[in-house]
Amino acid sequence: MRAGKQLMTASIVAVTVTLILSAVPRLEANMLNHRNEVAVFRPEPLSRIENGNLVDVLIGVPLKQPIKKVVWNHAVLSIDLAVGAEDSSAHITSDLLQMLQLAFIQTENVSRLLIRFLEYDSPRTIATTGSSGKLLLAADVRKSDRNLEGYLPFMNPKDMMEKEWRERLRLTYTEAWIERFGLPPQ
Repeated sequence: MRAGKQLMTASIVAVTVTLILSAVPRLEANMLNHRNEVAVFRPEPLSRIENGNLVDVLIGVPLKQPIKKVVWNHAVLSIDLAVGAEDSSAHITSDLLQMLQLAFIQTENVSRLLIRFLEYDSPRTIATTGSSGKLLLAADVRKSDRNLEGYLPFMNPKDMMEKEWRERLRLTYTEAWIERFGLPPQ
């Protein structure tokens, strides 16, 4: 009788330990899902621009022109892009569309985008911090602009040259643009 009790107790302990050990991996996975981890090697989409992540946000945008200057101030993103001698108007409008989509679709806290495309004579001039290029194109776009967020996902760079979009995006083409690329279509 005594041996039966010991055998029964040992069996109950063995089953209990087995059940507890089988639950440990599920508990550990559950704890990992609820822990607030910082993504170091696992990229997370950045939906808000802040001073601390401005570089991280911009480095993910596949721009053809190098960034010359960026200012983030109270939901206004100002950016200057350097246009080299080999860049075409298609490169510029592509970068403009990329920045519009970043500012008004991919992030939620940009209320205004001020973007300038500046022409530089050489790569050496682009790299020089104090040098300023010739203004080719400027845009002043606001999140509050009519139906902007609805159209941006479906636009292509050629749309930027149409009169309607030039007006809606407040695009300003300078004499330097006209000399280099000609007049935009009327």
